[in-house]
Amino acid sequence: MPVPGGWSGDDCRIGAGRMTRKKTNYMTQATVLHSKVVRERDGRCLAVGAYDVDCSGVLQCAHIFGRGELSIRTLEDNAVTLCAAHHRYFTGRPAAWEMWVRGSMPGRWERLRGLVHAWYEAGCPKVDWQAERDRLKAKVAA
Repeated sequence: MPVPGGWSGDDCRIGAGRMTRKKTNYMTQATVLHSKVVRERDGRCLAVGAYDVDCSGVLQCAHIFGRGELSIRTLEDNAVTLCAAHHRYFTGRPAAWEMWVRGSMPGRWERLRGLVHAWYEAGCPKVDWQAERDRLKAKVAA
């Protein structure tokens, strides 16, 4: 059904009593694809046996440096696959998380931290989330 402005009902939503165009959130789409790429890459919880936590729950993508670090948010090297139990355990224990990452993946913590620092030193250039989404989409399709 046509709506004012020539938009179709498929790309509009009702919001605050007016028709508004849906905003495409490429960062969210890239993040979802990133999670799929990481979980497919690893295929299992990488923290099996760590800290006497029994593996349980679905596999989840766990960021080494949190999603707030936009420069490396969807970098595959910045994430590993954990079961829900290990993800929950490490989320509440950042020191244990850092120790586990440093012990399990020597050099990765420092390398990622260096990338984050370089991004800040460069003035936090804008991330092209549409391009990042397209890159990850191609990996999922491959």
